[in-house]
Amino acid sequence: MFVGVLVLMILVAVGVGWYWWSHHGQELIAAGKAAHQEGQGFGKSTDNTGCLNEALSRRKKSSGFGDMIANSLFLKACLGASRPTESFCDEVPKKGDIMKSAAWQVERCAAIAPKDQGCNQLFGQVQEYCDSKTAHGGAAGGPAGAPR
Repeated sequence: MFVGVLVLMILVAVGVGWYWWSHHGQELIAAGKAAHQEGQGFGKSTDNTGCLNEALSRRKKSSGFGDMIANSLFLKACLGASRPTESFCDEVPKKGDIMKSAAWQVERCAAIAPKDQGCNQLFGQVQEYCDSKTAHGGAAGGPAGAPR
């Protein structure tokens, strides 16, 4: 009996997910592409800190899950296109160091956006950027004046 109910719940979840994706998937993809392009454009005119500050500002204005994803894509593209900021990656733990990463993200978000669960995702993008710069031998500067 329990297994039957569990299977039914899984089938309903899959059905709801398929229905949602079939009605909203294309707009989510389009919004992601637009956010990525906007991030690249913005990044060409600023440094790493400018990207982070803009993403944090956008986060305060966002209204849902889709906005959170778009803002994360914006920041990723922006950081990749922006000028390095000295010391931007100083004190940023490696993304693979789960305990330090979680504590670092919570600390940063508590200082700038208490009770905003989506804030952590932005600092996850900062970690990915800093990890990629380190992995490729680049000098990833650090956010002078960025929330630490």
